[in-house]
Amino acid sequence: MKLFHSIRQRIILFIIGTFLLTVLSIFSMANLQLRKLIDESQTTIYKEKIQVLTNRLNETYGRLKKTGLMEAYEADFKSTAVSSLRETYYLPGKRTALPIILDEEYRVILHPELPAGDPAYKELFHEAPVFGDSFHEGGVPSPSKTGVKSTGLSTSPMRRGNGT
Repeated sequence: MKLFHSIRQRIILFIIGTFLLTVLSIFSMANLQLRKLIDESQTTIYKEKIQVLTNRLNETYGRLKKTGLMEAYEADFKSTAVSSLRETYYLPGKRTALPIILDEEYRVILHPELPAGDPAYKELFHEAPVFGDSFHEGGVPSPSKTGVKSTGLSTSPMRRGNGT
């Protein structure tokens, strides 16, 4: 018995093949669109969380500047800000985002597992480019607009020196 010799069998096979190919194409396009939508949603949520984090640091920095005694209170303000962020983001059950803050020399200021001052990221970013304002597109404030120095890889107003 020879399969698919009749025209009827060939037409039915062609229709089934076309139907399966169409269904597969529709599922594939729907999957791509759904992934794009989820990625955009996650990006928006991430940007909002970065904005909240940046605002908290800028508020702390603003309070420090208002004291007029930046050098005297800087360490206290840094520890208060880091403790507040650690309580907000690193407690079990609250781990919706795990921000990492590095200083200008890529030493850890805030990390879920590494201690403060750890140089673990120094080698990772040894030859990393400085992104400048292009890093802060899409709703994340530019350091030049917030008064916060940035290497492009971290945005932290809590720096040694003059703090601006």
